[in-house]
Amino acid sequence: MHVGLAATPRVDWGAGTVTTGVLHYAPEESLAMVADAKNAGFGVAIHAIGNLALGHAIDAIERAKPHAHASRIEHATCVDRASLTRLADLGAIVVSQPIFLDLPAIANAPTPSGVRLLPFRTLLEAGVTVAGSSDAPCATFDVLAGVRAASERTVRPEERLDRRTAFALFTRNAARACGALDVTGTLEVGKRADVVVLSGDPIAGPLDGICLEQTILAGKTVFER
Repeated sequence: MHVGLAATPRVDWGAGTVTTGVLHYAPEESLAMVADAKNAGFGVAIHAIGNLALGHAIDAIERAKPHAHASRIEHATCVDRASLTRLADLGAIVVSQPIFLDLPAIANAPTPSGVRLLPFRTLLEAGVTVAGSSDAPCATFDVLAGVRAASERTVRPEERLDRRTAFALFTRNAARACGALDVTGTLEVGKRADVVVLSGDPIAGPLDGICLEQTILAGKTVFER
């Protein structure tokens, strides 16, 4: 369900608020769709980029009360203080795209006071589960590029993640967002053997120059350089 797109910040001087985004659905329409999904036994994944859309997405999930583990908010690019607190209480998973930080439209976007842009560290410290994705073909699906963007970001550098945490966005947390953490996402006895072999140490060393050497999916080699 696509609820909002990032756009020029809009200031409501009468209410003293700053919002970003263009709504695709009115709040009651969003609520009805989430309720219908819940009644049909489905989880929900709501696209919300601007903080206005994010607030409406949180409203819909709070009011319809689908299973928390089956509720995702895609993007959550612009997060204000109110939404941060509510996300932490909601239990929904934020699926974000660190690689967006390399896009000029994001890197050069004006950020109003009180709105955080792709605030990975702030979300995680608040207790929100954040998963990483690429949103391909909007951006490259290269996971190493996404990890680099999350750990070496120059836009709001205070939101940088350490390398190990950045990798967890694309492994453990991504599996949790897909409802598959019981079978993949971490290397544990009894789980599916999904493994990649890299040409260098991606935690301690620089990511530049590291390449994929081998991919093992469910215990079978599906790619080898």
